[in-house]
Amino acid sequence: MSYELNISFTTVRTHMHNVFCKLSVQNRTALTHKLMSLLGWFIYCILFYL
Repeated sequence: MSYELNISFTTVRTHMHNVFCKLSVQNRTALTHKLMSLLGWFIYCILFYL
């Protein structure tokens, strides 16, 4: 992800940490479930499959 965005791995890690904290989740699986419950399947598909 960092290579495609042309930013450092540390920057990606920091942003992911901030997202996890704001949504009160501990891992990517919990994040996925949280986003699906908040945004629905349509938004989930747009965010994770494009």
